[in-house]
Amino acid sequence: MKILIYILGILQILSGIAVMFGPNSAIHEILATTAFGFGVLALGFGAVLGRLDRRTEADGIRIAPANAPVTPPAAKQFDYGHDPKLR
Repeated sequence: MKILIYILGILQILSGIAVMFGPNSAIHEILATTAFGFGVLALGFGAVLGRLDRRTEADGIRIAPANAPVTPPAAKQFDYGHDPKLR
């Protein structure tokens, strides 16, 4: 997934640079700027995904399955009944 996002980011940056050197008009400059900016964001997002992959592999963390409970059992045992404002 991160490789695909890296490739997408590089293609967006290259297309932004290519459009910038094309015909000069306001719409081309706007398109080039946004393509370049989204390419930089995609590269950053790919780097974050790569860092998360390495971090979860090193810590042995696995993503919970879809049928896992949302709240941990300890949170269900907490009673809010002692404070009348929370009732």
